[in-house]
Amino acid sequence: MNKYFLSIGISCLIGNFSYSTPVDKIIAYYQIQDFEGALKLIEKENDSTYQNLKLEILSKLGMTQAALEEMKGNKDLFDLRKKENFLSLESLAWSILLNPKNQSENVQVAALIGAYLTRDAKAALLLKKNLYSTNARLRSLSASFASQYQDPFLKEALLKKVKEEKNTEVKKELISSLGKMKVKEIVPYLEEILLSHSQPDEIKAQALMAFVEIFEAINLKQIQFFLKGERAHFKIIGVRLLLGYEKITLEMLKEVEPLLKDSSPEVIQEALIFIGLLANEMEMSKEIIDQINHLVESNFPYVSLCALFAKSRIEKKPDFRIKNYFSHPFEEVRNLSIVLTACLGPQGAEVLKELIFHKDPYVRINAAIGLLTHGIDIKKAILILENELQDPHRLMMIDSTFHPNFQYISSSKARHHPFIFAFPKVLDGMARLKIIEKIAIYDRKKIKDSIKKLLSEKEAVLVFYTLSLILQEDLENFEEMKELIKDSNPSIAMAATLALAFIGKEEDIGQNLIKLFDEVTFEEKLHILEAIGALGNKEMIPFLVSILQKPFSSLQIVAASALIQCLYH
Repeated sequence: MNKYFLSIGISCLIGNFSYSTPVDKIIAYYQIQDFEGALKLIEKENDSTYQNLKLEILSKLGMTQAALEEMKGNKDLFDLRKKENFLSLESLAWSILLNPKNQSENVQVAALIGAYLTRDAKAALLLKKNLYSTNARLRSLSASFASQYQDPFLKEALLKKVKEEKNTEVKKELISSLGKMKVKEIVPYLEEILLSHSQPDEIKAQALMAFVEIFEAINLKQIQFFLKGERAHFKIIGVRLLLGYEKITLEMLKEVEPLLKDSSPEVIQEALIFIGLLANEMEMSKEIIDQINHLVESNFPYVSLCALFAKSRIEKKPDFRIKNYFSHPFEEVRNLSIVLTACLGPQGAEVLKELIFHKDPYVRINAAIGLLTHGIDIKKAILILENELQDPHRLMMIDSTFHPNFQYISSSKARHHPFIFAFPKVLDGMARLKIIEKIAIYDRKKIKDSIKKLLSEKEAVLVFYTLSLILQEDLENFEEMKELIKDSNPSIAMAATLALAFIGKEEDIGQNLIKLFDEVTFEEKLHILEAIGALGNKEMIPFLVSILQKPFSSLQIVAASALIQCLYH
């Protein structure tokens, strides 16, 4: 009621003033955000000089379709030297993102991702709104994207939501974002999670990781709080925090030493890894060495294996009893034993030479990677890895669940992710590309054929972004990828083009993307639009506006996001 009378009052006030031109009155309505009143005046004038203002007002009113009709045939709109054209296009794009006409889950997800990719402050408002959505997928994505924005209101919303959230996947994302944002106000709640008997292990693991991220510059006195805690999770946090120090002192080592006698095997493993990694930097006491020798005989395979690793590092030569674990019944133990052996230097790598003909394919893969790391038996190692890549039906993954410092290739344990399409295949593509990258260190000629073969066997859209990650880390692959753009297979050409587009190094390939657009599937069209946004080439704006005219909400939303990125580039 009050708002109604206020509106009448403002209208009367405006009516009492005299204006020299109609545009003054239109601007007055615009400035008080009476967009409907401004629109009526513009339509009454029926003057083309007000077209930009009309477009902007239609967009602000959420009348996207009317705005699109209004701009048809207006080629002058693409002259971005005129500020009014920039504002009209920007308003239209944001109108589509913030007010999607189709409210299906996929469209809302596309709108959320599109807004996030713009890196604009307006996106923070949409993220905050979706944190309270009834849809768990939207809440999870909003929580994940929030870490990229240092928005105080968004932080406040995350802090409130994390304590209320019941969905495990969403809660993990909320905790992860708060950790990345280094929000120390969450620490008491993280402690509560780690002490809880009811919280699932995956939530506790995420809380542990958040602790480590928040306390990068934590002092020794604060770390002692964790090391002397009653819970195993706290002690593991303490050891990993110590590993983050550039220079580890004797005092720090003495803090870890008692953990070698802890009642928890997981804590003992962590202490042994710490000592093993530190062995080259300082001399170990007789007490530590005696305790490690005792732990070598442990009935817990991981404890015994980590003790052999620490012992070998201290003695600067492999303890050959570590070979007993190369054929252990558990795949995780076999793979870890190989990675730990490879960390023993060239002498350790020599031990791996006999494993490249092992019956377990993952033992062969990890042994071959270990040999390449040390430059030993290069031809044999490359041959083994190439042979293992021949099977397109085997699903593999990069596994670092045991310890973040040790990664190995294993059979895929991923079955499904509620928010990531074809999750096992995505992880498989990343693992295969990691193997290709290792081969390419010694034989660059093979990378083009290896990637081409991978793309012909796997869905291109599942691996193009991992190709872009490889390019970001190693631009020597750039020329090989440029050659794949011309491949006769449209799927391979598209994946290579997308990868180059996503690192923003080849603005000229925008025309290649446009040519591919009509030849690919609907899902691939969405990825092409995302890539155009990543390129940020303003010459693509007319094409993006033409996509906004199409009757598909998902295409409109991704094109709107790309349009904003091109405008801001």
